[in-house]
Amino acid sequence: MIEVKRRPTADTSGFSAATPPLLQRIYASRGIASELELERGAKGLLSYDKLHGIEPAVQLLVTALAENRRIIIVGDFDADGATSSALSVLALAACLAAAMSTI
Repeated sequence: MIEVKRRPTADTSGFSAATPPLLQRIYASRGIASELELERGAKGLLSYDKLHGIEPAVQLLVTALAENRRIIIVGDFDADGATSSALSVLALAACLAAAMSTI
């Protein structure tokens, strides 16, 4: 027999009506008590120099571009993988004027 277990409802009283109820519940279940705890801008991101392996990665990219080598961007299909892959393709195309082809 299937047993339904009810979990206690997280306290969403710290959120304003501007935040949809579903997001209120998701945030509250993750320990976020109000919108004030959400950092929605780039201010909260780590500096690029805190990324492990950034120096060799940049050197590899510079070398590949200087030697006109192909660069492949691979990402998984979840939200951050798809987003970072798309952002990488756009950045290379826009900032570096690299010849792009996609599969």
